[in-house]
Amino acid sequence: MKTLLDVLDNVRIAPSSTEYMSGGRVAFKKKSRLRLPGERDLVLPSDPDGLSLVVDQQISIDGLSAGVELGAKLELLRSPAIALSLAAPTDEHLRTFGLRPDSFRREEPRRVSTFLGLNFGTIGIRYGFGRFLVVENAIRMGSSSVAHADVRWTSAIDELEEWLLQEFCLAKPSSVLIGPEPGSSPWKTVTILLGGPGGRSQSIPADWKRQAQLAAGLRRVNLDVRVNPDLTRSNIIRELRTAPPSALLVWAGWVSSPEAYIDPYLIARPSAVAEILGSSSADMTFEDTKIELMLHLREIEPLNSTRTPIKDWKQFAQAAELLRSDYFHLTERARSMMEKNRYRFPERMFDHLERLSRLAYDFRASDGKVSGRIAEVGRTSHGIEIALFDSSLSGTHIVYEGARLDTVPHVKVDDAKREPDKCGRIYFAIDSTNLRFVVDHIGIHDYG
Repeated sequence: MKTLLDVLDNVRIAPSSTEYMSGGRVAFKKKSRLRLPGERDLVLPSDPDGLSLVVDQQISIDGLSAGVELGAKLELLRSPAIALSLAAPTDEHLRTFGLRPDSFRREEPRRVSTFLGLNFGTIGIRYGFGRFLVVENAIRMGSSSVAHADVRWTSAIDELEEWLLQEFCLAKPSSVLIGPEPGSSPWKTVTILLGGPGGRSQSIPADWKRQAQLAAGLRRVNLDVRVNPDLTRSNIIRELRTAPPSALLVWAGWVSSPEAYIDPYLIARPSAVAEILGSSSADMTFEDTKIELMLHLREIEPLNSTRTPIKDWKQFAQAAELLRSDYFHLTERARSMMEKNRYRFPERMFDHLERLSRLAYDFRASDGKVSGRIAEVGRTSHGIEIALFDSSLSGTHIVYEGARLDTVPHVKVDDAKREPDKCGRIYFAIDSTNLRFVVDHIGIHDYG
């Protein structure tokens, strides 16, 4: 199954809606599909009318332009880090969104949940959750339409985790197979003991075990659930002593003497986490217990994102190579500057370079039509400040692949001119003939 770390480790630069423009309107490419584990792929809208609800829907994210907000919503539907298939909507549910299911012939309504992390630059990283109702064949055969979209954003990882668990519990079982992805590392095991004489079973949902294991799976933990441990107490204690799990939780409401298990476990594994879950109070609901389980899991398996931050110029150089494309070039001069760069903040410089590469994509995708508004689009859609002139430079140009290019345009990474090592600049050329940006300088404000 996909996990919380699959969202955190795959944060990418937020796109602009211009990446989805076709003929002046927003649309996905024909034959675009959303892959859904265990289910048939979802056919995404390829007609602008199929995305009109998403385009018209207003979602306020402070500090962002409408174009970036729309691009983020579209990315959440087209290319999420996690996508889940939910149960088919009922006729009553469809009617609440103005649909008439009794008149459907070829239409097929489908519900999905998606998750994604995006870096918006000026406001930082936001994690998105979207629940979409998409009607396939709504416009014509093979042409879908979004009938409803509930999109939310947060900067809090704990809130993202709660959204994930909520939707994982609602997803079709075929869409979420609990356990590590094929070929990935095994998860650590946490044993949870619960059970005892009846009475409590009526207060919990039928799929309580799956919900608890999903909560653990979000942090890549295998939850080994032992029901009625008191019936085989000696065997379980022996196992806790000889093959202790990574952590132990004992559900207080169902185990008469939690210490009987915790004490021998801690003898075998003194530094491990061994705690009581919940309470014996009948007032504590399963939802309360599930929230407490998540808190214990955060202690047992704290997040350790594998996404590598840019800490030095060696890492910068490696990451910058991945940005190179047919629309975003780095000259040998620019690449040679990465080894011993005097600019003090490589992480900040890389963030601006990556944003410039996104702007280069917009330039190529629009066939160069944004060239007259490069500074404006850079500021409103990508959060970078671009100057097209520099009074201290005159006639600055390069010859690159046979083309003479003006390299006066530059990104103002910051403006601390009194401290040269804190005043970053990226100088680049706008190649209108080949629809590309060519970067020639990455470093402090000393170009030319």
